[in-house]
This record gives sequence, C-alpha cells and structure tokens, in this order.
Amino acid sequence: MQLPIIFLPVLFVLAAAQDTAQTLTADTPASLKQCEKTTLTWSGGKPWYTVTIAPPDDLAHAEPSVVTNATAVYDWVVRYPAGGQISFKVEDGAGTTAVSGAVTVDPSDDFSCL
Repeated sequence: MQLPIIFLPVLFVLAAAQDTAQTLTADTPASLKQCEKTTLTWSGGKPWYTVTIAPPDDLAHAEPSVVTNATAVYDWVVRYPAGGQISFKVEDGAGTTAVSGAVTVDPSDDFSCL
C-alpha cells in the first residue's frame, strides 16, 4: 500500500512530536535538608541514566553519583552542609544532558552524614 504524497508531511510532524515528547528534563527539588533523604526525579530521555550531584560550579568536573536503568528517580541522602547550593545533572543513554536548578541546603539537627 502506498500513501499519497499529501500524508508524508503529516507523518513527519507526528514523528517530530513524538521525539520532542522524549526531551530530557531534570526536576529541581523543592528543598534539600542536610543529612536527610530526598528523591531526585527527571523525565524523558532514553535509558541508561547517569546522575551527578554537586555544587552548580562543580557539575562539569564531578564524578557521577549513580548509573541507573529505566527508572527516573534516585533516592539520595544529602551529604552536604547547610548553606551550600546543590544541583544535579542527568545524562541519558543518547548523551543528552539536563541540569536541575540550584537548591540551597537547609539545616537539620542531623550531622551524621558529614
């Protein structure tokens, strides 16, 4: 079966729309508390994911924190002192990266992780 030429642009637009639905996005955490567990999330992209957590100025040079398969969540204990800023970067299996916004670490009474 051959499709008429008029349908080809429609198919192209549908394929492009499906591809943009896979855009990788790193969600900025609402808050982070020193030595408390938090969940980092992202959406889109293609598995495997490499997650790097560091101060925003150090993300380019920081070692990856974890490599995960198809899940788009990572539970993490905030091992940074209160007052510092943290961002996370996620890189997908296609090499696309996304970076969260910076979040200032809030204080807590727990110092066990520092």
